[in-house]
Amino acid sequence: MAAERVEERNTGRPVFSVCAFEGCRRRFRQRHATGRPRTYCQAACRRRAQRRRDLAGAEAERSSAGTGVTGPGLSGAADGRRLFGLLLRNLLWLSGLTVDEVADLTQTRPERVAAVIGGDSVPGWPATFMLVTAMRGSPDDARWLWEWARGQRPRRPATHAAAVHRAHAALRGLRFVSALPSAGPGSGQRPSVDRPGLPEVLADWDRTRELVESLGGSAERFRPLWEQVRRSAPTTPAFLSSDEDGDGAAEE
Repeated sequence: MAAERVEERNTGRPVFSVCAFEGCRRRFRQRHATGRPRTYCQAACRRRAQRRRDLAGAEAERSSAGTGVTGPGLSGAADGRRLFGLLLRNLLWLSGLTVDEVADLTQTRPERVAAVIGGDSVPGWPATFMLVTAMRGSPDDARWLWEWARGQRPRRPATHAAAVHRAHAALRGLRFVSALPSAGPGSGQRPSVDRPGLPEVLADWDRTRELVESLGGSAERFRPLWEQVRRSAPTTPAFLSSDEDGDGAAEE
């Protein structure tokens, strides 16, 4: 592709690509002035492709639930959707915004926003990022719950600092959800979630498990994050013992 771009600059000839959406496959001209080469011919094809991936993931989740298979990544996805929906509802209430106002800020249909906040659907990450940001939340804190709700396994972090940041963000997201167990318009009081910093519990799995479970999360789902923190730490052994080595820490 780089050679094609050089050729286009040198010869003036346009470069064409084929739309990656299987329902389209239209040949279109690249516009390199906009940055990296486009994969889809138009935004509608990109949205259709994302929708097809979402439906395929939901179908795989339903098939796995019907057969009783709950491997890493699909285990407890229903609980993840419940907690993710609760996080968004708490964000909406604390932001003081309405569903229509959030829809206007994110340029999304109100029905779609209501379905996501109600926990009926889990959008892709770009849409989730916009929703959380519009409701004045932290996308980093919502990322783990979103991955859990989508049945995805966490990617391997680039550095130890990134692993620690992600684990702490996941704990903050859980704490935010658990801080408002009965939040609602009729509660009469606007609780605060601005608490002191999270305790440094990642050095010990028993303390980490106890904290995750006390916040209503799944220790099994959080374990891959904790193992990635341990594996990436420069002062710990390169390999964990057989008792600590779990499937969740395997590289994808």
